Amino acid sequence: MSLLLFASLLTFNFVNEYAALEGKRAWTDLPSVRSLQRRTGFNRGFNEAYADQLAWRPFLEEQFRRIGTSSIPYALLRGLESDETPHRPGDDPHPPRALAAGVA
Repeated sequence: MSLLLFASLLTFNFVNEYAALEGKRAWTDLPSVRSLQRRTGFNRGFNEAYADQLAWRPFLEEQFRRIGTSSIPYALLRGLESDETPHRPGDDPHPPRALAAGVA
């Protein structure tokens, strides 16, 4: 049932986007279709440009770091940072030791 809902909503969005662009773009050139291709790995140019970030090791490290960051209260997470890396606005919001917390 959920797969049917997903397919119908996706089709609805593609048709609306095609109509909004007045049919001036091919279906494969719609922004939603291109986004879908990037997100599912079917865009060869995107895959080549970001190969270093899409490799399994960096990808998994980033995912575990995000899990660690989101699963620990902020007050405790601040204690995971070392003294050499004080937090400044614009810094990476995922401290390096959050990786260990994410794996745990």
